[in-house]
Amino acid sequence: MHFHILYFDGAYVLDNANRYDSPLIFHDLPTPTRAETTEIAGRIADRVEVVLRKLGRSLDPDVADSEPTEVQLESRALAGCYDEIPFH
Repeated sequence: MHFHILYFDGAYVLDNANRYDSPLIFHDLPTPTRAETTEIAGRIADRVEVVLRKLGRSLDPDVADSEPTEVQLESRALAGCYDEIPFH
């Protein structure tokens, strides 16, 4: 499994906050620190785990679910594709 991410290394701000038709000005943001990057990666991993558990999957091999998921019950072909994912 992998994810595609699009991110900006700055922020767009209205040139005149009182006028929504004013031009946007791009302001560079500083490079994130190693601690900030680690914190963000941890939050993303936690959120991915929540999504996986809702789908009956987990990154934790000790949490393997023996009950079939909704996808496995409704579509055997699609379930076969999901079964190739190396998560439990």
